[in-house]
Amino acid sequence: MTYEIQLEDIAQLTALFVASYNGRPHSALNGDSPLGCLESFAEDPNSIINYLAADRRLGPSVLPIRYTCTVVGSLPRGERPSIRFAGVRYTNEVLKSSFGLIG
Repeated sequence: MTYEIQLEDIAQLTALFVASYNGRPHSALNGDSPLGCLESFAEDPNSIINYLAADRRLGPSVLPIRYTCTVVGSLPRGERPSIRFAGVRYTNEVLKSSFGLIG
């Protein structure tokens, strides 16, 4: 009631925000937009899905490359621990609660 906004207005704004988000490039998608990814997939379903050769599906050769990343975060600032790889932030339930790993 404070702003006298109607449910229909909220629905239109939400649709606008979602459409805007889906049309913008994202670093997690290698500079492509979510809609661009869907368009690529519609044109060639094999363009997004990578298949691992059968002889490499088992054993240590599945992920032979290792990267060293620094755990970042700050307990005083309330920033939960995470790592950054290829410009993308990664975390999980165990890491989020492991402030002792920062640095």
